[in-house]
Amino acid sequence: MSNGIFRPLLWPTVLTLVMLPILLGLGTWQVQRLHWKTDLIARMEARMAETPRPLPPRKDWASLDLDNLEYRPFTVTGHFLNDREMRYFTQDRDTSQPGFALITPLKLDSPGDEGAYVLNFE
Repeated sequence: MSNGIFRPLLWPTVLTLVMLPILLGLGTWQVQRLHWKTDLIARMEARMAETPRPLPPRKDWASLDLDNLEYRPFTVTGHFLNDREMRYFTQDRDTSQPGFALITPLKLDSPGDEGAYVLNFE
């Protein structure tokens, strides 16, 4: 029977009161995550577009600010150690076809960098 007066039910009201703040919190988190991701992509693109610079000498590696160097291009000189290359199974990013990727160590030839290696991923 309807008397024209709205009478909310107990359990649907309780569930709504519990879920509403949770859903609002998740929506806010998604917007914050969008801004974080947009800033990250902009920082990556800006740093990757920089002119490559020489890799700092090995003696300075322990004190480097890695967050500041992230995504920045560097130049190195050395020789590939093809006898130590590693293959690993992967998939092509565009076609999802199976294949192999190659990791080849590059031994640095710079003075002061004896025994230092950089890994080349292809």
